[in-house]
Amino acid sequence: MAGKIFLTSSIILLFAGITHPVFADVSAQFKEAEDNVKNTNYAEAEKIYRQIVTDYPGSDYAFAAQKDIAFLYIAWDKQPQAEAAYQQLLANFSGHKDIAQAVHDIAYRYRCENKQDKANQIDQYVVETWSQSDCAVLAQMDLAKSYVSLGEMEGAEAAFNKLLTDFSGNALIAKAVHDVAQEYRGTQRYEKANELYQYVIDNWPKAEHALWAQADLIKSNIALGDDPNTEAAVQKLLTNFNDNPLIARAVWDTAQYYRELKKYENANRLYLHIVNNWPKAEHALWAQADLIKSYLAQGETKAAETAVDRLLTNFNDNPLIARAVWDTGQFYRDLKKYEMANKLYQHVVKTSPESEHALWAQADLVKSYLALGDDLNAEAAVRKLLSEFSGNRYKPRAIHDTAWEYRKSGNYGRANELDQYVIDNWPADVQVMWAKMDMAKTDIVLGNDAAVEKTIDILITDFNECPELPTAIFMLGEEYYNKAFNTKGDPNLPDAKPEEYYRKALAVWERIIQKLPPSPTTPQAYWCSAVVYSQELGKYQKGIEYYQQVVDNWPDYQYAWHAQFFIGMYYEKLRDSGGIPESEVNPKIEQAYKAVVEKYPDSNSSPHAALKLGQLDFNRGQWADAAKYFEIFLEKAPEDQRRVDVLYDLGRAYEKMGELSLAAEMYRIFIEMAAPNDQRIKTVKEVLEKLEGATK
Repeated sequence: MAGKIFLTSSIILLFAGITHPVFADVSAQFKEAEDNVKNTNYAEAEKIYRQIVTDYPGSDYAFAAQKDIAFLYIAWDKQPQAEAAYQQLLANFSGHKDIAQAVHDIAYRYRCENKQDKANQIDQYVVETWSQSDCAVLAQMDLAKSYVSLGEMEGAEAAFNKLLTDFSGNALIAKAVHDVAQEYRGTQRYEKANELYQYVIDNWPKAEHALWAQADLIKSNIALGDDPNTEAAVQKLLTNFNDNPLIARAVWDTAQYYRELKKYENANRLYLHIVNNWPKAEHALWAQADLIKSYLAQGETKAAETAVDRLLTNFNDNPLIARAVWDTGQFYRDLKKYEMANKLYQHVVKTSPESEHALWAQADLVKSYLALGDDLNAEAAVRKLLSEFSGNRYKPRAIHDTAWEYRKSGNYGRANELDQYVIDNWPADVQVMWAKMDMAKTDIVLGNDAAVEKTIDILITDFNECPELPTAIFMLGEEYYNKAFNTKGDPNLPDAKPEEYYRKALAVWERIIQKLPPSPTTPQAYWCSAVVYSQELGKYQKGIEYYQQVVDNWPDYQYAWHAQFFIGMYYEKLRDSGGIPESEVNPKIEQAYKAVVEKYPDSNSSPHAALKLGQLDFNRGQWADAAKYFEIFLEKAPEDQRRVDVLYDLGRAYEKMGELSLAAEMYRIFIEMAAPNDQRIKTVKEVLEKLEGATK
């Protein structure tokens, strides 16, 4: 949804010049609520927003808070409450000047949660209610895009025709048509995308989006493999839009697309065109820098060096030259061409000593020397990093990054010295937290566990207001986990104690769970703890408890689907080990796998859960349910080696149900896919012969 304008609680910025304490209090309330939403503390955010609505009825504050309540419930997946909040917004603020934008934003939030039907319903309301507003154009545009993404071509065509008919005179129409074209291209419907790109170019040739339509026409034709029309589109971009103020950017963007596809000659031609025709444009600088990268990708080292010389000479007065040269140095270093990288880093430090990128160039010079094994020059570069750049606010981070590089190479002493330097000289900087965390990681490596515990206590005390504290603590647990994993079963480390390290990881993550406020790291701590308990320590019941916490409290967590599947799997292990009676555990196993199929149908675990359920129902003689789950498995696991067995059982299930035609179809497919020596083939052929006779 490029180019959207969002109403957020930053509506309070309208009052930025007012210093009344009441306004400051409301600002703080909105900020606190937003932080809670980011940390998925939805209940706390809800209380704050509702308090604002109550305290400032009818105001812009209440309007923003009521809208945020709707946003919150959408993210929280509480649909009845989201609908109620939306209706309350309409009832209380129907005359607000920004109501159309707010309602359209709510539709967009539904789209972000992949609730297209609800989003379409709301955008349709926007179009009908505020038909003369810009939001109506954007809503109609999003309706068309939604139908395209859903593959509903008739609906897409109707929505697009309405967009053209009702809003042809709106200033946003070229953008809207271009965005719909982008959706067609994004779904690989290139011919239709080209038709709309051309429509924009023909009808609004002076609009900004005509330029982008021409550039995107090139990309679409490349995807089609249509070289003649691609070249024609390139020539039209260069000729027909030559005086457009954004032409250099558009041509550079096209060149980047060619380079991503490894069509380096095409990319180079466009980079050179930019440099030669618009040498003062910002993107001439980036074209020259990217030309170097393109030459290097081709193995054209000499051409790259010539391009470097031109970058340093022809763009030396460009305000972004330090950034471009540093970035080029990074590219050389990534290719392990350290000498050239060092030359570029030194150039930045010498010619742009006051720039931010001089600091990073100096820090990266250290990394480059370390990679070369040149410890003397690395140390000299460190001393320069410490003694200069005093006015650069990123210096603590650069020094800490350098410490990390030493730690990575195993030089823990020098790493600790640099981190201590950060701690001593910038005690209030957030990098102190990371420095102490990394020093604790060194203690873990060296076995100084008491020092680790002390550091965790200090971090929780000194940085309890820092939103990144849970991440820092989590990484210490992760370090213990890695130590356990790397020493487990290693014959060269007979005295290693991986189980002890796993338990130390659990203790660290438990601090996050018990001692820190809920944050995005909390479900991660539960998830990793569950994995260690169940997979590494064999404590299935404890693992299940922690997996359950994830699915109950963070159902949208990235591994929630996995957690739900593991609940079923580890209940099976408990049953098979005699830990829980079958009569007690079997319903829990079935419930867990059903939750995977119903709540996470598109997950990787869904077909496996469906197969488990199908087998359970098959063994109980519940043929219809077994068939349903076997069908889900076959649909979602087209490459799974178990398909042959499932086809056989599905045929048997259909046969038991009296669905003889379907049974025969499954048996035929089974015969085609089964190994020639599969002993079931003979039996299946006999059954199939009888079935074919019965269905005639």
